[in-house]
Amino acid sequence: MPPVEVRSSQRRKKYATAFWQGDRIVVLLPARLPRTERQAMVDQLVGRVLRHRPNVAASDAELASRAAELGDRYLGGVRAASVRWSPQQRRRWGSCSLETREIRISELLRPAPPWVVDAVLVHELAHLVEHGHGREFRALVGRFERTSDADVFLAGYALGLEQAPHARREPDPGVEPVAACEPTHAADTVRVPAPGSPRPDGTRRQRRGVGPWRRNGARGNDSEAVPLF
Repeated sequence: MPPVEVRSSQRRKKYATAFWQGDRIVVLLPARLPRTERQAMVDQLVGRVLRHRPNVAASDAELASRAAELGDRYLGGVRAASVRWSPQQRRRWGSCSLETREIRISELLRPAPPWVVDAVLVHELAHLVEHGHGREFRALVGRFERTSDADVFLAGYALGLEQAPHARREPDPGVEPVAACEPTHAADTVRVPAPGSPRPDGTRRQRRGVGPWRRNGARGNDSEAVPLF
């Protein structure tokens, strides 16, 4: 599970949103959202965001299962002895040992779209059939429909990784970091119910300045950070 940073924004009124920032998920919540409702909102958003990048939390077993599916679909049922993520592999997207029939996929590809990881898996599996990079090998790899798209993506991704250490992130005015957590789910954008609107259980949400999430029940001062958890 990637780290999740939750921020509270005084300027954000109606919507909560979540997005990837590097290898973490950032969740932006309106400051007025009651503390009792924040964890559920964070879990919902994180779950939706993770669905866009399923490999971020994928295990070795899930990666091997996917490789088996791709071998059946494109390469006549070829199987590797093992398929695993590799944190040490920093200069190659994937590798295949012809002697042991073991495939390793760089963990740098976890945030990549699933079809990009699929293309790398097909490439490495094809080496178990054709050892070189000749015409026969290219024909095997070309059975995967998005091979060319993946080549373009990986070229740009590699350039981004090279420049990433030099990138600078400017602070977002009006957004205050509130807490960091590691929930189990994620999302894109969700409309936040208005204060006083009914909950699913029939009770009504507290209006601003009168709820238990306001420090000492103070009214009118909504500039202070609200602890989420």
